[in-house]
Amino acid sequence: MIKSNAAAVEATIFLLSYRQLAIKPDEEIDVEAVIAAFDVYQDAHGAARGGKVDETVLLDINDAWVIARDYRSAELSEHYCGHCGISFFRPVRLAQKSCPLCQLLQVEDQPSAFDKSRNIAQVRDEALKMRNWGQSDDEIARSLGVSSADVEKLLSH
Repeated sequence: MIKSNAAAVEATIFLLSYRQLAIKPDEEIDVEAVIAAFDVYQDAHGAARGGKVDETVLLDINDAWVIARDYRSAELSEHYCGHCGISFFRPVRLAQKSCPLCQLLQVEDQPSAFDKSRNIAQVRDEALKMRNWGQSDDEIARSLGVSSADVEKLLSH
């Protein structure tokens, strides 16, 4: 079902909502949560496109059910993008684990936090902003391409 980057983005939008609404999404399919998450997904789909619908990628309720089922069956794996900061889902059997949103936007790989063009103060400021936005030290470390211990040292000064 998730065979393209666009499909992965759509599935992720639905699944992030579903996981928030379902009681035990990894154990059983919550029918009411599927319906509610599908409504949230449709609103988000339209809002992201200025109120228009892209029929080529729009999920239907059957697709939503299959995605919820695949999540429960552990056929989808969750990944985190250090560049854009989103969590996204890909089929476990699919070799490609790169961020579908970044792939759609053709974003270049993010340079290391300690690239020669950035000084330590700039990296520290970036890490502080991420922490203020509510990101954990582990998430900050992944985003910056450093270890959690480096983040802890960086932010302790």
